[in-house]
Amino acid sequence: MTQRHGFDPEVWERAREEARQILIQCAREGRKIAYSDLAAELDTVSIEPNSSAFHAMLDEISLCENKAGRGMLSVLVIRKDIRTSGPGFFRLARKLGRKFKDDREFWKSESKRVIGSWRRVLQ
Repeated sequence: MTQRHGFDPEVWERAREEARQILIQCAREGRKIAYSDLAAELDTVSIEPNSSAFHAMLDEISLCENKAGRGMLSVLVIRKDIRTSGPGFFRLARKLGRKFKDDREFWKSESKRVIGSWRRVLQ
């Protein structure tokens, strides 16, 4: 069986869904979460918040959520030092065809979109 980012594929899928559910809860509560805090909350796997595997997981979550029309869910994951998403988030957004000049303004609008999407689901 082929590993996914160093994990058994079934474990990877469970971990990704666990991270997605944590982020959905953050969206419903209208809050952000630090990379390190999200990694620490995962029970399924032990993963470093700066690892390529962790960032691949966040990218996969955002790709699926964006395709579903709810926006890039990983927008809610922030760096503690700058209080916004890291550069990988903005690279993925551009890869998805998003056009923006100001990273911070895009981040604010995408945050509102994601939070609004998940709050509407509750209504």
